Amino acid sequence: MLKTKCRLIGCILLSAMVMTACQAQEQVVDLDDSLMQVAQIGAETEGESQVEAELSENQLAIQWKPYSTAYVSCEDFARVMHWDYAWDADSFMFQEDEMQLDFVVGSLHVTRQGEIIDVMPQCPILEDQNLYLSVDWLEESFRSAISRFDDRIELVDPDEASLYDLAKFFPDDLKMAMAHPELDSSKRVMAAIELPRSMNIEIPKIDPQKMMNTRPILNYVTEFKLDLQDHGYTDEEIASISYGEYEILHSHWFLSEEMQELALGYYPESAKEDISRWTFGELKDRQMAEVDTARLDRFSEEEWASLQERDIVEADLFYLLKEFHQPATIVAQSDQALREVLEGYYEFGILYWTQMK
Repeated sequence: MLKTKCRLIGCILLSAMVMTACQAQEQVVDLDDSLMQVAQIGAETEGESQVEAELSENQLAIQWKPYSTAYVSCEDFARVMHWDYAWDADSFMFQEDEMQLDFVVGSLHVTRQGEIIDVMPQCPILEDQNLYLSVDWLEESFRSAISRFDDRIELVDPDEASLYDLAKFFPDDLKMAMAHPELDSSKRVMAAIELPRSMNIEIPKIDPQKMMNTRPILNYVTEFKLDLQDHGYTDEEIASISYGEYEILHSHWFLSEEMQELALGYYPESAKEDISRWTFGELKDRQMAEVDTARLDRFSEEEWASLQERDIVEADLFYLLKEFHQPATIVAQSDQALREVLEGYYEFGILYWTQMK
């Protein structure tokens, strides 16, 4: 079992499968300078939802677009979220304070400052001078903050629906926030990228899942380049892709046939599921959840209770096991010894990102 699991983890970053392409035929019509250019979508729309009832200010009507896909108006969504919204030709952006995310009609990519930070299940579309965004992506992104009904979506928790929570952050963001902690923008950034800390340690603990590794993918093993080529990326495109972007793209690719067999062997209880629809990201999430559970299972109830009383957060058990190897050894350490180890790990996390070039 351990051998299979190691093989699974080792294959995740070396396997690939053709990503679903998002294609749309566009015809650009020149209008007055005060208006945008209109791109007509080649696919036919089906049965747009006609919502007769008056919507409340936190609700949006669902429109049914090509291939029976649910969309909402980008302009209406920005209004409900109280974000700034701007569009030009076939692109648009949302902005919350100083956080801006960009979208392009016909592209699955969500970008920030030109870097891919997410991949949507359906492309934004432009129809009759109106831009529409996939409801599926909104549900994936904002989860419990949004409720979906047959004919509308509703924002139920505004505090949990922020572009800062959706975004990825660059090393320069962290440098600026650390250098100018008094700025409101710095506080927003740190609130988005910090993890809970043990023992009231003052050193920020950075969430690597919220950060973007901006080093070029060509600096890494050639298998990554081959993965991208297998998914249709040209050499010119690959030359501009960072490792962080590769991680995001890879996480949305479906498992290769080889990986499907390995996954089914490791998760036989999933035999009735359509494994071919699993992505590398979903497989990684399953594995990491198991790793977290196995790590905590190494501690007896008494040992874990003792560490909780000393204000050790569960996520920091990883660092402590790496340093002291055994639960009993961790428990036997003084508060000062545990604090020094954790402070060192927190500082290393900051240096890793702020020294990235």
